[in-house]
Amino acid sequence: MDNLISIMEEIGIPFAYDHFAEGESPEPPFICFLCPGSDNFAADGWAYFKVDTVHIELYTDEKNPRIELSLVVLVRQLLA
Repeated sequence: MDNLISIMEEIGIPFAYDHFAEGESPEPPFICFLCPGSDNFAADGWAYFKVDTVHIELYTDEKNPRIELSLVVLVRQLLA
């Protein structure tokens, strides 16, 4: 999760986990992300391989391929 936060800070767009507090939502573009679940590989009471599901939602006033691409590139760095 720390790596994901670092990537969000690197993008330079305001972000929040799940949602912004009521009345504190910034003007678009902004990002909301959440971790709705995981699918870990476990045996003998240990998680040997952790797999977390992350949803990243980019909100803009209009389609912006440049911002979308920068988000995709940075997330791919996280996965590498």
